[in-house]
Amino acid sequence: MPDNFKIKPTKPTTEALVIDPITFIPLKTAGEVKPKNMYWLAKINDGDAEVVPQTAKETETETKAAADKKDAADKKAAAKKTTKK
Repeated sequence: MPDNFKIKPTKPTTEALVIDPITFIPLKTAGEVKPKNMYWLAKINDGDAEVVPQTAKETETETKAAADKKDAADKKAAAKKTTKK
């Protein structure tokens, strides 16, 4: 199961905003990739947001971005270990 998914609000922004709990920025009407966690799953369950099917290219791009982010974090952690000695 992927750790992220693309979701968008189901209601017009004039009616209700779906707020990201970390950034406090409303979810874009075109949709955004968000972590598959209890907050976003509850928004989907409540009918405030819906899953947007991703194309194969979007999935590939997301997977590459996640791998690049993990590599950067691993390099940063390795650099911290070498500077602590």
